[in-house]
Amino acid sequence: MREFVVSDVNAQKQKILTEAKSLVQNPTVENMQAYQITIKDFVSSAVAQLYMTAIKSAWENKPQENFYLQISEVDNMLQKISQSVDEGNTENLINQCGQLNELLERLFWYN
Repeated sequence: MREFVVSDVNAQKQKILTEAKSLVQNPTVENMQAYQITIKDFVSSAVAQLYMTAIKSAWENKPQENFYLQISEVDNMLQKISQSVDEGNTENLINQCGQLNELLERLFWYN
């Protein structure tokens, strides 16, 4: 099961990087939407993993952290990226995509 999750995560990460590269090279509304969909799919996987971890933590009487704050950070970063696309600010766009990738990494592997 764990190997499947890691394999799926790696495929999703690669897709995120591909969509981010497309967005930076051609900052259009269409590319932004494709990037957002890819991020949404990744976050959905992270939440599913969180749910499984929460059940295991409850069973083992371990405290479970609130991940929704991190998801809110991802949402805020997507809004900033969208603003950079609207403004045509490629430098900010590159930096923000990198920051978002770091947030996603923390979100998925935190638990």
